[in-house]
Amino acid sequence: MQSLPLSWALRPSKKYSNEHSEYIFRNMVWVPFRTLETRAHFYNFIAMQSYDNLIIRGCNKYHAKELTKCGFASAKIGMEAILETKQNHFKKKSLIALVKRGLRNGYVKQFPYSLETLKMFNNLKLSSVHSHKPQLQNLFQTNFTPNNLLYAFVSNQNEWLGAILLSVNSNVKLHTELILRKSNAPSGVIEAIIKQIFDDAKTKNIKELSLGEVPFVLKDNNKTDNFKIFLAVKLGSLFKFAYNYKGLYNFKNKFNPRWEFVYLSVKPKLKIKHLVFLFLQSNLHNLILYQTKEIIKNKLKTILNKTFFLFRLLDFN
Repeated sequence: MQSLPLSWALRPSKKYSNEHSEYIFRNMVWVPFRTLETRAHFYNFIAMQSYDNLIIRGCNKYHAKELTKCGFASAKIGMEAILETKQNHFKKKSLIALVKRGLRNGYVKQFPYSLETLKMFNNLKLSSVHSHKPQLQNLFQTNFTPNNLLYAFVSNQNEWLGAILLSVNSNVKLHTELILRKSNAPSGVIEAIIKQIFDDAKTKNIKELSLGEVPFVLKDNNKTDNFKIFLAVKLGSLFKFAYNYKGLYNFKNKFNPRWEFVYLSVKPKLKIKHLVFLFLQSNLHNLILYQTKEIIKNKLKTILNKTFFLFRLLDFN
């Protein structure tokens, strides 16, 4: 498939700006995403970089193979869920029922970029299920720009209950960036949005809809020859209480996708410091810290409630 690394995207029109992000620490450079005019510009960009310790994540096996020729080392770091529009990914009765249940509460619509739409999108962010937690950064696009596609579920009361932000990964592939669901949204809302995006993509002869990456999951029983990736996967399992990647995998897997390996590519060689750099720049450490505090706070609250109840019982006797 002639695509870009995940969250790298094609610019839909020359009137829009080329967007990019770069994070540099000491001699390490991570480019999480970039907007390009053509896929060929990806390899032109790589060829022009003089950095050692250049990090590109979200690569597929073809990118990894090509980047090897440019002095990169690559290792599997997760799996990507891909829906092929020539296949019927919505034939499960349970999934059909979920979509129908969602659509009882409203409808799905694609929204063009505008200041009003941007305001609605940002308001939904603030009221979404995980809005109170530290947010992951740089692993996918989170800002709605003219380069993105946006679908939202609008309730019968004209309220946004959910939205999905997409990027154009190639001329024949869309990539899911951010999924938002309002905290009080009924079940089936997100499934209904995905169904509408899938149907529209099929109509426009787009071959693939990527539901995005699930990190720390390697479908071949988590086997890897790379000790550093093995360590990252084990740490991911340890921190599952903060970032439930298995729940994310189960959600995407119900669409019966084609699962493809996602690679982390580093020039010239993957080291522990690169994984630590990604860990910090993705804000995963703050999410883990927050969830740890919440667990401790809830346990202390339970202990105090039980202690208070015991004292009341003793006082009553």
